[in-house]
Amino acid sequence: MNSHEIAQRCYNTLNKLTKWRSAFASWQLGTRVKGDPEGDAVRDHREVTILLTAESSAFIQLLINKHLFTLGEFEQKAQAEQKEVPSLPMNDVSVLSPDDPPYQAICDHRAATVLLRAAFSALTKMLIERDIFTLEEFHQELTKEAEQLSKDYEGKFPGMQATDIGIQYDRRAIETMKHWKP
Repeated sequence: MNSHEIAQRCYNTLNKLTKWRSAFASWQLGTRVKGDPEGDAVRDHREVTILLTAESSAFIQLLINKHLFTLGEFEQKAQAEQKEVPSLPMNDVSVLSPDDPPYQAICDHRAATVLLRAAFSALTKMLIERDIFTLEEFHQELTKEAEQLSKDYEGKFPGMQATDIGIQYDRRAIETMKHWKP
């Protein structure tokens, strides 16, 4: 495959992977139509989280493949860092107005997510510029990680599968969704 074909396959795989945002939003909020502000916000946030998860896995695997560290070293470092991060409270924000401090906190969190996205982009460019890996290698690894993440989501949400046009449901999804909000 040439560079363009690799990039296109990566784009298509990531586009398909992000279809899971609807399943996550429905799981969290119940069914919401597009245009519902809360549903749209959760779908948008889930999309970023899904993409960051796939990119993170791709980076880790590429750096392990380049022998910059081992999986064990990475896991040890990640566990140490995880202990340093304080847990965040989960709040029901469905009744908040834009003037409420919790609503503003959610907006602040979304802004921080955008900064995280920018940091990943900068890291990608730096690693490619320093010949740690090529853009094609990154696209190939990201495609592989996105495919695996989508399979993992199929396990989390039995009866659902991401397709190029959205989430496909089969009968098992009825059981998966039976305790979700209407």
